[in-house]
Amino acid sequence: RYYPLRLEDQHMTDIFIRWGGKLIPGRNNTPYTSFQLNVSNIFGNANLISTGANNARYTEGRDVRFSVGFYF
Repeated sequence: RYYPLRLEDQHMTDIFIRWGGKLIPGRNNTPYTSFQLNVSNIFGNANLISTGANNARYTEGRDVRFSVGFYF
């Protein structure tokens, strides 16, 4: 037996910042470098969301990622 499940709208806020360039400008052998910081769900909301017919789950918490890339 199934019961209808009515949930509110879900809103999540993500943010990122990225910088890319040469760490030592003016040198030809310096690799291009990039730094990026990503933050998913910056407010840490834990909402119950619908994932299909008669299914629901809680959203994941805040996720912070920092990445660096070197391009030769």
